[in-house]
Amino acid sequence: MSRSLLLGFLAGFGLYHDLPDSVRVVAGTGFCGAFTTFSTFTFETIRLIEDGAHAEAARNVAGTVVVGALAADASLALAALI
Repeated sequence: MSRSLLLGFLAGFGLYHDLPDSVRVVAGTGFCGAFTTFSTFTFETIRLIEDGAHAEAARNVAGTVVVGALAADASLALAALI
């Protein structure tokens, strides 16, 4: 979620405050890519499926996607206000 929050903020600064593309790419891809990993989310989801906890795996996926999208949207809106 924190990576989505940061990426939304960077996107907002790029859209509304002319943040250079090079800064967005380095910060978005480089820093955010190293900051959190998608592999942990994938590992936990697969582990739940292998354990037969299909409903929990589905909730994990849905919750992660929804919360991540909401975080990105909120930080994008915040960047527009600044």
